[in-house]
Amino acid sequence: MAEFPKQADALNMTTVEDGLVVKDHTWNRVHYLNHTAGFVLMLCDGKKSIRTIASLLRSQFELDESPEKEVEEMIEQFLEEKLVVMKNVGYK
Repeated sequence: MAEFPKQADALNMTTVEDGLVVKDHTWNRVHYLNHTAGFVLMLCDGKKSIRTIASLLRSQFELDESPEKEVEEMIEQFLEEKLVVMKNVGYK
């Protein structure tokens, strides 16, 4: 089974000099994300797997290795903060 994170509904995102400001109108909260976290959240479209997001992050920031573990941890934090929901897709 693969997991595909998707941004929660009712998020309003604004790019700022040091990252991304995310207003969550459902829970009436504001989140301040650095560039890396903002980039990852923007990729959470429900169509990309965590592995794909890690690969894109590796390319964007020219990393030597795929940051899959770090992206998984970041997505877990996003889940706790209700910034993303997880779509599960099973393969046969």
